[in-house]
Amino acid sequence: MMRISQGRSWGYATAVFAALLLVAGSPTAAAGPADGIAPGASSALGLSSSLAGVDVEEARASYPEGPLRDAVETVDVGVTGTGTGTGTGTGTGTGSADGASTPSGTALGAEASVTGNDTTGAAAARAGVAELALDLGVGTLTTGPVRADCTAAPEAEPAGTVSLTGASLSLPGRGTLTFDEVPTANTTVRLPDGLGQVLLNEQRSAADGTLTVHALRVELTDDGDLTLGSASCRGGGPMDEPPADEAAADEAADAAEPGERG
Repeated sequence: MMRISQGRSWGYATAVFAALLLVAGSPTAAAGPADGIAPGASSALGLSSSLAGVDVEEARASYPEGPLRDAVETVDVGVTGTGTGTGTGTGTGTGSADGASTPSGTALGAEASVTGNDTTGAAAARAGVAELALDLGVGTLTTGPVRADCTAAPEAEPAGTVSLTGASLSLPGRGTLTFDEVPTANTTVRLPDGLGQVLLNEQRSAADGTLTVHALRVELTDDGDLTLGSASCRGGGPMDEPPADEAAADEAADAAEPGERG
């Protein structure tokens, strides 16, 4: 597994995100918050899995905490374990300790990048993979570039977009499902025989105004899920006003003569 932090740019970057990245800079280099505006926040995760035997989280970025960019050249998805079956150790086979089929495959170019502007309160996030081929046990998921974007600004609803290229799920004996390049928000594709579902352009809003966008998420019944491209963002907002009694005390202190202050 090869990791690149900070320096690698996305070949398919959009103009909107690039503009935000240029004006934002790093959290330490940005100007202080504008009067009355609190900074926003954003985070991104290129690839994650909670499927049985496969616990993966690769390419993670966060604003303002950092890092602002993260990239992993190759993610080998396999199973680590011991037992009497055919899948002991780590590899790209489809066996497991109990002989059951387990997820295996490779993701290329997992990337995540975020930005924020302390002056304007704007924030943005992008995450995804360049290519993936993964045997899920129930079928084989293949994709080209997959990307989720999230942009936010103060006093405006965050916006999310998704792009899927060449995404499909081949189900043995049941044919192949192909997915739209720009799916409608919260598209759900049910898998046959109760195997699970595929969620495309999944968008979730939290109580604090944060929007989370998953480009593609495969949810297998009783077996966890796999997410490609997860981006979250929230714009800055008005600074919290001090309590009335505290504000009054500050005003009184400012009005007092130097010799009268205690």
